[in-house]
Amino acid sequence: MRVSMNCYQTTPYVRKNIKSNIGDNTKQCFLTQEKVKTEDKPKYCPDIWEKLAKEHDIRNASIDEFCDITLKLYKAGEISLFDHVLLTFDPSKSPQKIRFNIFLTEANVDGKRDWIAEHEARANMHLKRGDMVGYKNRQRVLGILRRLQ
Repeated sequence: MRVSMNCYQTTPYVRKNIKSNIGDNTKQCFLTQEKVKTEDKPKYCPDIWEKLAKEHDIRNASIDEFCDITLKLYKAGEISLFDHVLLTFDPSKSPQKIRFNIFLTEANVDGKRDWIAEHEARANMHLKRGDMVGYKNRQRVLGILRRLQ
């Protein structure tokens, strides 16, 4: 089986019953693709990248600014939810008792950091560990971030 990670396809799947046994409570189900109405799709905004690049400096942004940038890209339909989560996951904001810092680069005194350098460091970490899936995910994320320069 060959899986391609090059593109992101937002196709909703809906559970449908195909067979119902009247005397039996079990139902067989499967997932089907349904066409999405145009009003359900996010509005396409071709200049969102340029607009965000002018408003924010990706090489000097706080975690809140960075989350705002990726959330706007996600809402515009430019990145997937997986990419948004991969970019913005911060365990230090977790309500759990054990908190750890996953950042590999230092923030400045204002709490801002170079997000491209951060994700390059994470990609290199995955490469050193031999985690090629993590490395490819970070390379895809770096492509997103480089568009915001």
